[in-house]
Amino acid sequence: MPQPRSARSDSGGTYASSADAKRSARAGRTQTINQARALILTGPDDLRARFPQHAPADLVAELASLRPRPGDVVGYATRIAVRELGRRAAFPGGQLERLDELIVPLVTTRAPGLLALYGVGPDTAALLLVAAGDHPERLRSEAAWAHLCAAAPIPASSGKITRHRLNPGGDRQANHALWRIVITRMSSHPPTRAYVARRTAEGLSKKEIIRVNHRDPVTASHLTGGEPGPVAKAGTAARGRAPRFQGDTVTSPATGADGAADLPDYAPIPRSALGPALNDQRYYVGRVERNLYWVTDGVYQSAFLTTRDGVVVFDAPPSIGNNLRLAVDEIAAANGVPNRVTHLVYSHHHADHAGAASLFGGDVVRIGHEETKRLLVRDNDPTRPAPEVTFTDRYTLEVGGERAELAWHGPNHSPDNIYIHFPGHDTLMLIDVVNAGWVPIYNVNLSEDVPGYIGAPAIALDYPWTHFICGHLGRLATRDDVTVHQQYIADIEASAREALATVDPIPFYMRYGENAWAGVKANLDTVTERAAAPIVAKYTGVLAAADIEIFTYTTTFQIMQSLRLDTGLGVSRPVNP
Repeated sequence: MPQPRSARSDSGGTYASSADAKRSARAGRTQTINQARALILTGPDDLRARFPQHAPADLVAELASLRPRPGDVVGYATRIAVRELGRRAAFPGGQLERLDELIVPLVTTRAPGLLALYGVGPDTAALLLVAAGDHPERLRSEAAWAHLCAAAPIPASSGKITRHRLNPGGDRQANHALWRIVITRMSSHPPTRAYVARRTAEGLSKKEIIRVNHRDPVTASHLTGGEPGPVAKAGTAARGRAPRFQGDTVTSPATGADGAADLPDYAPIPRSALGPALNDQRYYVGRVERNLYWVTDGVYQSAFLTTRDGVVVFDAPPSIGNNLRLAVDEIAAANGVPNRVTHLVYSHHHADHAGAASLFGGDVVRIGHEETKRLLVRDNDPTRPAPEVTFTDRYTLEVGGERAELAWHGPNHSPDNIYIHFPGHDTLMLIDVVNAGWVPIYNVNLSEDVPGYIGAPAIALDYPWTHFICGHLGRLATRDDVTVHQQYIADIEASAREALATVDPIPFYMRYGENAWAGVKANLDTVTERAAAPIVAKYTGVLAAADIEIFTYTTTFQIMQSLRLDTGLGVSRPVNP
């Protein structure tokens, strides 16, 4: 038998009792105010004229301060009655303020991420936390949480009309909380208002649009808890888990005896993000244009140029390794040209793109930026010999009648990452900035210079090209891919700016007192959550792995920190000149 809510000793009982008390106080206050308005409406003319359309708080304050004077019996009695009603309404008003002083710190401490969601205030968050605390077993998945909140759609089709309706069961208070979130977003949240306009144009009624919108806060609120606490810890264990997709490529490993069954599933990969199938040796080699070729193992990419005087290789990822040598031999034999690698160009110094450089022997001319040489000498890695030929800003490589233009436009992903343009092949190679059809992985693709990373796609688009070798995943990129990447980053930046401007850090520092770092963590985590959540929702299904939240969240954190540290946004100015 479920334990009575009032008997619970954990924080869920605190939320529940506080929410119940506040709900009761609010209902009593509303009922009393309505009684007072009814008396005023039927009372003497001068009383109606004095209180025409007062707001509730103003009405209660003025009624409580009335000092009726004896005179007309009916008028005097009416004024005495409305004064007492005003005083009675003031009492639960004070209760509401005192309960807010209890509820707000509780919710802020336990679930700052929930409060970061647009349209979620302390009262709404408390209702959702009560529902979660009453039914912790329903936090195992988003679907179970939706059923608990009565937001799981039920088929209600008829004839040729396909439609759904909301479940009338479930926790009605949690459902009411979702309704409040939806109504708030529909009135003042630009993305939701745009969605409502689009669905209205498609013929949906307002009720249907509200039903569909119920699922968005379900997804956003599912286990968006905080630390510490049983509800939040349960959420951490199940975050990201969703119903399995049948017949689609998913980004999680297959189930096995090693515990992979406990790993989360993710949304299907958009087919446009996938590249060609690999061969039996687990690589693919394809023509970019004329005698320029690219090689991939599905995760990393390399390129090579065949000429009458030999082969020029651009990057040597160790994951491709000897398969790069096989690809060169295959194409050279097919084209009847030498297969000897004469030159190797480093895009930058990172081992995951250069760790197979030593496979091509000591007689290969290695070329890279001067910073690449400095970093490789520092790293002293025998698999990545330092380049013999270096340059500062630009270098033209000409081999066998073919040309590649190497240029450094400042740091981006790394201090030495360069642009490689093939003017005779309508191609640009820029590594670790844009992932064709996919989101960047952790921390803006593990980049060292955030402003440089953000600006790199615009520099790339200034070059004339049709084909783009991006260094990762299974296909070549297009100009549209670069543009979508720019929009994704721009949306994160705009969302981070808004979150920095709207999240008040003071409650977090007040909550943790002397523990300054705890206050910093709570504040920045809340800003990141508020900024990243709408980006994840917008780009899921558009960019592959957008629903792997940690990628967008860490990228959002890095961009937010760059806004703070590189531009000064949201950083306090000196108060003592």
